[in-house]
Amino acid sequence: NRIYRSPNSIRPGKMSRKKTAPSVAIQRIFIAGILITFLLYSRKTIDPVLPVRLLYLSAFLSLFLLLLWRRDNKSTSTLFNTPLLYTALAGVLLQALSTLWAVNVSEALIQTLKSGLFLILALITVQVIRSGKDRRLLAHSLAVLTILLSFIGICQYYQLGFTEIPGHFIIYGTMVNKNLFASVLVLILPYLLYAAIVHRGSGSILAMAGVIAGSVAIGHAHSRAAWLALIILLILSGFLFIRTLHNTDSEKKIREILRK
Repeated sequence: NRIYRSPNSIRPGKMSRKKTAPSVAIQRIFIAGILITFLLYSRKTIDPVLPVRLLYLSAFLSLFLLLLWRRDNKSTSTLFNTPLLYTALAGVLLQALSTLWAVNVSEALIQTLKSGLFLILALITVQVIRSGKDRRLLAHSLAVLTILLSFIGICQYYQLGFTEIPGHFIIYGTMVNKNLFASVLVLILPYLLYAAIVHRGSGSILAMAGVIAGSVAIGHAHSRAAWLALIILLILSGFLFIRTLHNTDSEKKIREILRK
């Protein structure tokens, strides 16, 4: 009563997943291109980071969308056929219409452009970063970025270098001011802490090094809002650990809670 199955037969779900799954090369290009944004600045503009980063991000996302379309039309079609897109797009359109009544039209247009870019960035990120291996690659990249930004900021604090980067109120890294610099690190640290716990081997060590470097840089930034956010992060993390230590399979529970 055995059911004969042809060796060439493939389940539809697996076949479609194989066709639409981004390659490792495309994932690396996307992650590297986005992380480069944090390192760009210019001394020739009034705002040393906003214009150059917006122009770069616009050009990079346009080229990357073209790359996705050339690789697989289905990938881009599913990217632009989600309910989240229509909801977010409606918000961007309302923001664009509000520029008609804005006091500062140029500033309103810049904010609308930023919202549109971040919407496209979020959609592409969801499309490219899918599986656990993808998130591991992203965690490694964020750890390297955090260590690099922290190193630049600490060198600025002790006047060891990188002081030629435009900005105010050392330390600021490549983020113009210390509050933005510390805020970026605080937003990255929870993901690195998750990666340090869930991943194994060199990935966990690299993520923990990023957590330590980022925490040291935040301490040197003298940003009270960032300090408060970091303290809340540590308290919540400690609460999760204490809550799961009473269970026999604590490691499994920690991973389940962090994934939620």
